Amino acid sequence: DTFDPNGGRKDSCLMADVTFDGNKDLLVYLGQFGNQGVEYWDAYVWNEVKQKFLFVPSFHDIPNPTLNEKEKIIESFSRGSAVDYEFGKWKFEKGVFVQKELLSHRCLDLKITFQRFFRSCYVFSFFCLV
Repeated sequence: DTFDPNGGRKDSCLMADVTFDGNKDLLVYLGQFGNQGVEYWDAYVWNEVKQKFLFVPSFHDIPNPTLNEKEKIIESFSRGSAVDYEFGKWKFEKGVFVQKELLSHRCLDLKITFQRFFRSCYVFSFFCLV
């Protein structure tokens, strides 16, 4: 009766199928962090064999997670600043959330660098001068 997570936010806990196995999992909102307000969540996934929710720490590594039902993946987006950002794709495999793809954009010393990470290797990386 007295459980009031995250200062009374009504959306502090959500039920969503983040593993895409047909069972609802429990997400606990951790808050917004940094100058860009990135949101993080903890995930407790339903284990059919054990008939209980199990904490999966790797979900906490996914910034601003969004479910993509069509592809059965978690998409992420984060910004370090107005010119530094990343888009990612994550999948639940063997009990952990694994980043399958990453597209990053960085701007340092008037150079913009784009990198794409796919299936454990960089597919391309290039930079251009501003």
